[in-house]
Amino acid sequence: MADRRDNNANTPLVSICTTFFNAERYIHRLLESCLNQTHRNVEIVILDDASTDRSEKIIREYARRDSRIKYFRNEVRSNIAESFLKMFKSAKGEFAMMMGADDWLPRNYTENGVRIFLKYPNIAGIVPDVTSLFEYKNDLFEFRNRGHIRSGLRSTEWFVKRMYRTAINLYVSGYALVRSKDAVRAVEYYIKNYYRNPSESLPDELKGFFRRVFGFDS
Repeated sequence: MADRRDNNANTPLVSICTTFFNAERYIHRLLESCLNQTHRNVEIVILDDASTDRSEKIIREYARRDSRIKYFRNEVRSNIAESFLKMFKSAKGEFAMMMGADDWLPRNYTENGVRIFLKYPNIAGIVPDVTSLFEYKNDLFEFRNRGHIRSGLRSTEWFVKRMYRTAINLYVSGYALVRSKDAVRAVEYYIKNYYRNPSESLPDELKGFFRRVFGFDS
């Protein structure tokens, strides 16, 4: 399928991004959910962090059938911060989001996200609910929990005071649909100020935490 980047302002390109190491068991599910979005103008940006399994073969077969899949590969394992930055810089869409390789989207996720962005052009991002499932056999799942966030517009102050209080909410916020340029700016900021050169005013425990979070490989 050829790229169809519709210039209509109502159908902006959305970049769905993921980075991983060895995801052959799950990547087909992610790709199917992305390719079957009701908002068709999407690209799937994949940064393979030097996988040693069949991930590359599976993805390239999908990409052969649908050119919306953009496959990139690190030849040497990288840390998560550098992979995030490379992934988002490779995105061509006006809007972008990231996912884990074992995640999948409801079919109308990007359609709803674009609709809300067009209705409220000054918002910073759209945060979804996330349902967590535990796989106990191949493709058999057990419900674990759901990160409930009441729908509605939220101010910057609300996010600062509430969004990052719990692990569930922090996890959910990582899946937000945002403007691609904001995703790049945010990752560059965190790499510079929390990973490579954390502020001297930060407690040592926090410095160590940020180095671990941004330094682990994907």
